[in-house]
Amino acid sequence: MKDEQIEVVATALDGIANQIEFSLRSENVSDSNGEIANVVDVLAELGRATRRLGNAITPNIVGGQDAFGGHVESLTEAVMGVTNGLMDIAEAIREVAARMPSGD
Repeated sequence: MKDEQIEVVATALDGIANQIEFSLRSENVSDSNGEIANVVDVLAELGRATRRLGNAITPNIVGGQDAFGGHVESLTEAVMGVTNGLMDIAEAIREVAARMPSGD
């Protein structure tokens, strides 16, 4: 290869390397040091966010009380509690409807 060809290839490879680095960095996201985030920072944050989401769905050590004083540890339990309450409401409506005189 001639020196000119080597120079052209080296310049092209340098440009490709710069584009790869540019595509793996985001000025829209900052890392913990306030610097421009790179793909590793973004993947680490994605992992933390996934863990937080998982803890919202699956029981966690922490939790809270529901309206009846029960302990709710996860979003799943909260949804189950709402479903149970809705079923109680539906049953009460059926009981009231059964006591109403028929429109015959």
